Amino acid sequence: MSRFERNANRLTIALFVLLTIVSIAGAIWLPNPTAIHYNLSGKPDRWGSPVTLLILPGITFILLGILWAARNTHPDFLNFPGPRTPENVTRQVGNTRLLLASMRTFLTGLFLFFQLNSVWAKLYNHDQLTPWIMLPLLAGLFTLIGIFVRRAYRLVPRQ
Repeated sequence: MSRFERNANRLTIALFVLLTIVSIAGAIWLPNPTAIHYNLSGKPDRWGSPVTLLILPGITFILLGILWAARNTHPDFLNFPGPRTPENVTRQVGNTRLLLASMRTFLTGLFLFFQLNSVWAKLYNHDQLTPWIMLPLLAGLFTLIGIFVRRAYRLVPRQ
């Protein structure tokens, strides 16, 4: 495991613990009803009990488990550019593992941001989230994936 992957895993765990703490605190202290879903413009479109805030850490845990398990995928099941030489397979598997570590950290941070924004909106009696933030977050996700796809093509050995 590379140093980048170890640090990404540590950051992911710290973000997940913080997400869980924020969710538990929100479930305990927020008044009923609480907005539990927002549309793309940032306005609440579904309301429920504050206890439903505990669903997001559960979903995050499942996604992290899937992304963690995916790092052990056999190289024969991976689709990457270039020939299937031992050298290229090793490089591409390393790139895939870095991508998965980055995705785990990004998604955990994204869910933490949404949960913090939701709790903040309820505590300060705001009727909506900040809608402008969705575009940069989606751009960040696609940029992250784009960086690793570009890197995969750059790792292909030249002939």
